[in-house]
Amino acid sequence: MKTLLSALCFLLSGLLCPCYAADNIVQQEHDLFATLFQGRQEERKPQWDAEHRALYHSGFSRNEAGRTVYSESIRLLSRDGNTLTTIRRQRLTGSADQAFRYHKSEAQAIVPFVFANTLRYIVDRQEERIDFQIWEMDAGNKHLLRIREKLVNLDTLLPQGEHLLYP
Repeated sequence: MKTLLSALCFLLSGLLCPCYAADNIVQQEHDLFATLFQGRQEERKPQWDAEHRALYHSGFSRNEAGRTVYSESIRLLSRDGNTLTTIRRQRLTGSADQAFRYHKSEAQAIVPFVFANTLRYIVDRQEERIDFQIWEMDAGNKHLLRIREKLVNLDTLLPQGEHLLYP
């Protein structure tokens, strides 16, 4: 609980902000998509790859225009648990334009293996909250055991819920 309160103070002080890098993808990251997804366009539930410290998944969805989009996502966790890099790529299916579009973002932990996002200014004030993702690793710090998400009301700092994101 003390860690959670420290994290809240840190977050509320405005020191936490995710950094975004549009299309700043290097060859090593292209190769990682090829290694993990093996060129197959299919639905994949989240899977952990200990060698790359990567949680990855893929699937099909519809965009705002109603077109079918295939997406792949890789979340890379640093060894010290302080950085979470998310790389996504997607492309329209059944189109002459088969090029992937990439998006990369990076989040800094508020404490090792704990990341936070705020839901502010897009919902009613009483619904604003902080979502904490807690990445739980095994003792050897290689295998991901689970990811828990705790939701905390921004006004009252009271818990709103908790659920399991992985597995």
